[in-house]
Amino acid sequence: MYGFEYFEVNSFEQLCINFANEKLQNFFLKTVFDSEEKVYKEEGVPWVPITYADNKDVIDLCENSMNGIYKLLDSECRTPNASGKSFCAALHTAYGQKHTVFGAPKLSKKEQRTADEYFLVRHFAGEVIYFADEFLGKNNDSLAAEVEGHLLKSKKAVVPEISKPPEAPAPAANAKGAKKGGQASFSSVGDKFVKSLRALLEELESSQAHFVRCIKSNPELKPRVRFVGLESPLIASDWHPELKSRVRFVGLESPLIVSDWH
Repeated sequence: MYGFEYFEVNSFEQLCINFANEKLQNFFLKTVFDSEEKVYKEEGVPWVPITYADNKDVIDLCENSMNGIYKLLDSECRTPNASGKSFCAALHTAYGQKHTVFGAPKLSKKEQRTADEYFLVRHFAGEVIYFADEFLGKNNDSLAAEVEGHLLKSKKAVVPEISKPPEAPAPAANAKGAKKGGQASFSSVGDKFVKSLRALLEELESSQAHFVRCIKSNPELKPRVRFVGLESPLIASDWHPELKSRVRFVGLESPLIVSDWH
């Protein structure tokens, strides 16, 4: 958990990693708060719902089945002559500049990245600017028709099995855009990733989750905890007043300082 990535140049793989952590963060918060509510009710203690920062808007932005980032990316991958710029334009057209968690870099003397090639997502851990140029190439997991054909004819049983293209509803014979013989089917890395992540969350939600808060050391000896996981101790201090004397917070962008735990 909490492996958010933000580099000088952020691409498709950073979006996948950050989206996965958005889903895990949402699961963590929901599990912690639901379990605390259950304890209150079991012990007959009055329960007052506490509002906390939710990241559902970011999750919906990424995986919405109508116009989410992954859905629009797949659409662009199927469009002839599409490019990173056309994908970026489709995103900005769909969400504009007033969306709560989506936007474009604000141009300044130091910020020269433009909206025709870049888009911004306000993640739970902070804003990340993505470069759209290589998204289409990295998302396309299709094989050339000739290669796919040879793999499917392999005498090794495992090869055709792992090379089998994803199943899709067969279009009508006279339907516009019907697949012609010899054309390789489109396979999306993003679509596989989203489905795999959903399956993982379904398995986690059916289990009894336990969490361990860890602190990762670093050679610079500098604090690295920003935003991540702050919601749970902040709210826990409201549930348990005795923690207030043991927990100090120095702004959302400063490290969480914990003292005198024992």
